[in-house]
Amino acid sequence: MRTLLGSSLPADLFAQISRALNLDSDEFSLLATVDAAMAIADASTDDMPLIYVNPAFTELTGYAAEAALGRNCRFLQGKDTADADRAAFKAGFATGQPFRVEILNYRADGSAFRNRVFISPLRDEEGRIRRFLSIQAGHPVLRGDSEAALHEFRHRVKNQMQAMVSLIALQARRAASPEVRAVLEDMRVRFFALSRITDDLSPTAGAGLDAHVEGLAREVAALFDPDGHHRLELDLAPLSIDADRAGRIGQILVELMMNAYRHAFAGRTGGTLTVRLTQPDPATAELTVADDGPGWTEPDPNRSHLGLSLVATLARGVSGEMSRRTEGGLSTAIRFPLQL
Repeated sequence: MRTLLGSSLPADLFAQISRALNLDSDEFSLLATVDAAMAIADASTDDMPLIYVNPAFTELTGYAAEAALGRNCRFLQGKDTADADRAAFKAGFATGQPFRVEILNYRADGSAFRNRVFISPLRDEEGRIRRFLSIQAGHPVLRGDSEAALHEFRHRVKNQMQAMVSLIALQARRAASPEVRAVLEDMRVRFFALSRITDDLSPTAGAGLDAHVEGLAREVAALFDPDGHHRLELDLAPLSIDADRAGRIGQILVELMMNAYRHAFAGRTGGTLTVRLTQPDPATAELTVADDGPGWTEPDPNRSHLGLSLVATLARGVSGEMSRRTEGGLSTAIRFPLQL
């Protein structure tokens, strides 16, 4: 399973999202305005027929809703669809967990396209799978170097992430428990950040890391602190790295800022969060996120610390080393090579 920019993202995040989604039939209309292609299949009926497709699905596939409903989604497959990809779908459904497959599909006019499909089970209150929700990002079958096709692909993937943001926000509004709302809001911020990263970085060119970090930092601050109760200080050296690693650094930044707003600033105003991007030597860069909160405490072994897991995984993905120190708050630094 891969993120938008090629970095690994733990399956825990997708599993948590799967448990959070629980659309009822009267809420299907909420998907009509989502730009990403979406479909819902009935898991309780033989062959899992589609029971809902949104307008973006009909635009992507060329099939009107009445031509798609009541059919298994395999009608999009064709003569050149790989047997391994067909088998991946079957295996994914059997796990009962969220999964993702990229497969060759065909539109109603017979034209082929690559379809990146994310599928999540929707369960009832007793944990039984009632439906499967699919979110699809189609892109042309590339013939040689096509910048226009890559641009279209990035646009569709961005829409896919925005769809997840909308669905998670819906669940957050309905959640009765403050703890559940907080978890869902964290998920929303993560997917918002992925959407921003997709929009911000080109996978075919070098990226201005300082501008990327500044944009993400200001947007995360606005999401968690819309009234400006805390101060955000930025000290960013002008640096550039490849887009894939810039995306991972952006995700690290988001996780560290989320941790500060959730823990260092909980129950207080007037806190300061500092984000630094420095170049200790010609070959090395360092991202530091520091707060003036109560400092570091050892993690609870009985809790799932998803943020810590993500930061550790992403740091390894940029060949980086993570360090922490407590001195008037928590300071976390990721030191990584500018070039691999």
